Amino acid sequence: MRDRFALRLLLLGVAVFIAVALWRSWPNVAPLLRGGSDATPRAVVARGDLAADEKSTIELFERSRASVVFISTRQQVQDFWTRNVFSVPRGTGSGFIWDDAGTWSPTSTSSRARARQLCGSPTAATTGRASSA
Repeated sequence: MRDRFALRLLLLGVAVFIAVALWRSWPNVAPLLRGGSDATPRAVVARGDLAADEKSTIELFERSRASVVFISTRQQVQDFWTRNVFSVPRGTGSGFIWDDAGTWSPTSTSSRARARQLCGSPTAATTGRASSA
């Protein structure tokens, strides 16, 4: 009885080893089983001039990219059992600076918001109502 258990355990161990070895080496084995690849790379050629709407979209992006900000919000919450108050992430998104003074208006009900501009400098922000325009 003991010898049969040891034999089954050994066979199970060998089967697991083979399964793991095949799983780990599958990216190298699969192309051999498929017979290789006939794909040949194509030459890269210039596509020509851009359409007028594509040019205007690129121009709009170039003019306004400095005013786009990444917004991350946090909220103060209170633990039910310990009554400790701590700040947790609420959400992320994007927004834009809409006037020369640098004020912006994300739509949020969180208690704290931070904005990071393209240049990477963080800016503290207060939440407000979003403009519908």
